[in-house]
Amino acid sequence: MSSQVGFRPPQEVPIPVGVIWAAWRSHKISDEDAVKDLIRSRDRGAVLALQQIETLIKRSRTIELEEEILRVQATLEARQCGFIDHPVIQRFLAQFQNHQYGVQPRTLCLLLVGDSRQGKSTKAMSLYNVKNTLKVSCQGLPKGVLPSLARFDRSKHKAIVWDEIRPDQVLNHRELFQSNAFEQILSQSICNQHSYGVWLYFTAMILCANEFKMVAPGIPAGDSQWLQANLLLAELGPGQKWFLSV
Repeated sequence: MSSQVGFRPPQEVPIPVGVIWAAWRSHKISDEDAVKDLIRSRDRGAVLALQQIETLIKRSRTIELEEEILRVQATLEARQCGFIDHPVIQRFLAQFQNHQYGVQPRTLCLLLVGDSRQGKSTKAMSLYNVKNTLKVSCQGLPKGVLPSLARFDRSKHKAIVWDEIRPDQVLNHRELFQSNAFEQILSQSICNQHSYGVWLYFTAMILCANEFKMVAPGIPAGDSQWLQANLLLAELGPGQKWFLSV
């Protein structure tokens, strides 16, 4: 017979898992080829190897992205013009002098309010530089809800910039914005399945907003008093910007 039912042409000899792993580790084959070869090998150890290699690939790409983000941020930071000073900002920064650590129980927040493209966020990030500052966006979140602080790393972050923040978000988390000596538990729920803790003592809180009314019809008098007592407001005059013109 010239043909046989169910006949399949001979396949290439599968490559052993160890050989694939060694070639990938030595950068002799690409990530994609390593994954394909592991699947084609049909080796009993291929599943575990595939899980491990995919985990390493994902983590490697995350690190590469983080490095690229820092590189771009550093390049942009180096190209920036100087920033103007402000007495309120100097008062705010004075709270975080080394001799105050372990002595001062809590700190005040800095609030930068002004029109769009005034340079508020860039000025805020410059106070402790990009590498030491965690920036989070508060825009579009429900009333009283803050963005996640899961990326906060106390070993490197000296400040948090809260961009586009609203009064209700601050009022709903007053203790957090005091940067006191107590751990804050976030993402709480009935079972606290996704809750996590952050210790924000002596962490500079810098708030940015186009508009931030501390006194308004919908804000109780006690809340307005708290905001005015705990937020140091720094504003510029009409047409002024936080950065110097070249």
